[in-house]
Amino acid sequence: MKFKKIYLLENCEKELRANVSVSILMANVRALPYALKKFRNFDEVANYFFLRKAALQKRILQYLEFTGEMN
Repeated sequence: MKFKKIYLLENCEKELRANVSVSILMANVRALPYALKKFRNFDEVANYFFLRKAALQKRILQYLEFTGEMN
């Protein structure tokens, strides 16, 4: 995990939860499908939401799981 290089070990879990929360707020259930249809590639979608690629990937997986589209 990259957080271990930047944060103290006891703060890694908090930082991970914060990143997940921010990705949900920035790429919400209305904006995420719009961006996935509008932009041509993953980098453009990540830039649109100002998210790192890893955070966007995790957010897309959460979205698919939440909406029931990932079975």
